[in-house]
Amino acid sequence: MAVLFRSLRSLADFAIVFMVVARAQSGATASGPQVQYSALSRSGDTISATRVPVITSAGKTVYQDIILQFDADADGNLTLTSGFPTVVASPALQVFTLKPGKYAGPSNISQGKMFITITGPGVLSGGTGLWIITLSEGASNYTYPDNATIYSGPIESNPQYARLKKAGITSTAWS
Repeated sequence: MAVLFRSLRSLADFAIVFMVVARAQSGATASGPQVQYSALSRSGDTISATRVPVITSAGKTVYQDIILQFDADADGNLTLTSGFPTVVASPALQVFTLKPGKYAGPSNISQGKMFITITGPGVLSGGTGLWIITLSEGASNYTYPDNATIYSGPIESNPQYARLKKAGITSTAWS
């Protein structure tokens, strides 16, 4: 694997190798991994593909999370960190009934121009759903909230969990 990464010259080369690695790790057939439908993220020396749909030979879709972590040798050649890539089953999403779309506030407030747009879900580690609230086009400047982030799923995989725990907030009533 390290030899392959030494010869990479472009992002296109990396994408091809990434798809080959994903296919090899999953043991997929020709229909196999559908990386183009996954959520890609990167941080530091790590690239993650979350919820990669993999179509089995029976036509069933299962979801996998793939993590690639990189090192560089003394000559600056890119290599995979020992133990990577990792491929694990994606946790089930817990998005419940939240729906993306444009929402309007009461028609008798701010001339009926309190509009927000909810987009999502994005998927974070542990199956946490990520939803974003933004002002919609034509919304009143008095619309509140004008932006927000909503996390859905298990509280332990919420990015704010450490802060909640430190603050002594233990209720799971809204998690």
